[in-house]
Amino acid sequence: MTRRMKRFTHAPFARNSKKGAGFTFIEILVAVTVLILLAVLAVPFYLNFYHFQQLDSTANEIIQTLRKAQAESLAGKDNSNWGVYFGTLATAPDKHFFDLWKEEGIYNKPNESDCKSDINCYILPSKIELDTNGLDSVEKDLIIFVKLTGVPKPNNTGDIEIKIKGTDGSSDRDSITVNINSLGRIERK
Repeated sequence: MTRRMKRFTHAPFARNSKKGAGFTFIEILVAVTVLILLAVLAVPFYLNFYHFQQLDSTANEIIQTLRKAQAESLAGKDNSNWGVYFGTLATAPDKHFFDLWKEEGIYNKPNESDCKSDINCYILPSKIELDTNGLDSVEKDLIIFVKLTGVPKPNNTGDIEIKIKGTDGSSDRDSITVNINSLGRIERK
């Protein structure tokens, strides 16, 4: 290789390997600031998404449990009426739950360990709560389906509102309403 060729093999704007290697402190600081800003903006969106998914999952679970109670009543299982009890745990009044229940005497509220060991009892996530004030029944915490017909007992219909705690439920994304009508139709509003 001639001397002239060697001169052109080096890039004319190449940095000196000792001076220009790596990133400057300012470049690193800007990159870290942008990453932190993106993370701070993403967390609220993720939490809203997560809470809505919990809300949606809970509504589906309630609908399925109501339908199971209705199916057990239609089948006349154990020659009983079947229903779903909604309430708060005896040992933890801030925790809401619902439970598939065979009508036989007075319902005894479970404690948390009883509910966890019962396959038909479901403890709601901590950010989800139930409002059964929309039910027409005297007992605002119980829906009972009549055996062999599967229709709710008289005045045992209405709305159950499932909502994210700390919200008023006015937004469609803050609450889901499940309706049980007098014919036994269970639907999500």
